[in-house]
Amino acid sequence: MSYRAKPLLALVFMSISLMGASAVAQTLNFDDAPAGTSPQGWISYEDRKGRAEMDR
Repeated sequence: MSYRAKPLLALVFMSISLMGASAVAQTLNFDDAPAGTSPQGWISYEDRKGRAEMDR
């Protein structure tokens, strides 16, 4: 690796690391929703293959 490529590689690595750190997980709790219904603000449906899906 050339002398000039090392700083560029370090900059790329740091940029990728910072992008990954900005993604934050959110915990969702469906305990308050009555059984058999979608939680408030959510829509449940079946896709073309009959699989259950949920969207916000």
